[in-house]
Amino acid sequence: MSFSVAVKDELCEVMPADRECMLVELTAMLLFSRAFERGNCVMQTENRKIADRFIDFLIDEFETILTVITAPSLKRNGTHLYTLTVDNPQDLDRIKEHFFQNGMPKMVTPEQLKDENALASFVRGAYVSCGSMNDPHKEYHLEFVVQNHDLAANLASILSSVNIPIKLTQRKNNFILYLKESENIEDLLTLMGATNSTLELMNIKVMKDMRNKVNRVTNCETANIGKTVAASAKQVEDIKLIIQKKGMEYLPDNLKEVAQIRLENPELSLNELVQAMGNQISKSGINHRLKRIGEIADKLRS
Repeated sequence: MSFSVAVKDELCEVMPADRECMLVELTAMLLFSRAFERGNCVMQTENRKIADRFIDFLIDEFETILTVITAPSLKRNGTHLYTLTVDNPQDLDRIKEHFFQNGMPKMVTPEQLKDENALASFVRGAYVSCGSMNDPHKEYHLEFVVQNHDLAANLASILSSVNIPIKLTQRKNNFILYLKESENIEDLLTLMGATNSTLELMNIKVMKDMRNKVNRVTNCETANIGKTVAASAKQVEDIKLIIQKKGMEYLPDNLKEVAQIRLENPELSLNELVQAMGNQISKSGINHRLKRIGEIADKLRS
């Protein structure tokens, strides 16, 4: 099961606080359903739990209206699509009259959703109708795909009122509301009531941060090892050049000692060279002497 499906399944388990919250969520499910105005089709969804929740709410609000779920059709991506229809044209008109005005969706303002439970119900209804979320193991991305610009802007305004800075853009004929920051996605999931999904997202984020930290440390250590190897190879090359041209005796005794230790231990770091010399000289002291050997070698090359 994908993370996005798990979120919607969890949201379908959330019970509305009261009848008013149920009506608010039903309103959002209808307004954000992209199939609402196609003949007698009032909703389409890939999730059977969402379909059942929609029918339960619709029956509670319109007791005499019969909603039918047609047999799921198989989409190209392998998922099933459930189509919910109302056979009676008069019943369909009643639904549209309840939620539409002059052929346009009745907008909901932040002032109408001052109650936190009502606001959460509205956002939840919108999300189960047109929302989705990418696998957080790969990237943080949650979005609503809305066909009507005013409806999308309305939802953005509602979310902004609770400090969730969702962004709005256009993709072909749809308007996309999206979040890419994990903290904002966590806030939205918590608002809608998907607390288990929020905790799972937080756990994934912690694991990703730890993995990235380990990778950074490993890369840093690898880079340091590479620098040590390159520096050691250059030092050995310098010492061999001096021996070839002038002999080891050409070096002062203090440099000769360090040169001999380096030749015998080309793989050692500076700290390890200090130990090899019995800690008689500091790391900076060894580094200084190796630099002097390099300068002597450079003069011989020139």
